[in-house]
Amino acid sequence: MLIIRKDQLRAMELDVRVRNVTTTIRKALPEPCTALGTDAFRKRIELAFQKSEKYGMTEISEVIRFVQLMFVLGDDFDTAEAARNILQWTDVTNNFRLQALEKRANGQAGAGGS
Repeated sequence: MLIIRKDQLRAMELDVRVRNVTTTIRKALPEPCTALGTDAFRKRIELAFQKSEKYGMTEISEVIRFVQLMFVLGDDFDTAEAARNILQWTDVTNNFRLQALEKRANGQAGAGGS
């Protein structure tokens, strides 16, 4: 009989979640993903899981949006004062915080002229 320990099960679940996010992001942002290369892209996804979890964002849809923000604003966007302030809001939903960050990212992308 095969026995799977809780830590092994958690690792397998995380791997499935990472693969789901990876697939979605590759479809949404194929050029930047290809430019990063497989290893760097996987590391970015893993970093996004760590960072988004720190802010209570654990749903796959939240992690996907967090990764997209990392592509637009940079891997450390959450350390910028404005983003950090938004991420620390406690009286709103994760969706509301992500919308605020996405609105800010869209404004920055538009201002950059790209």
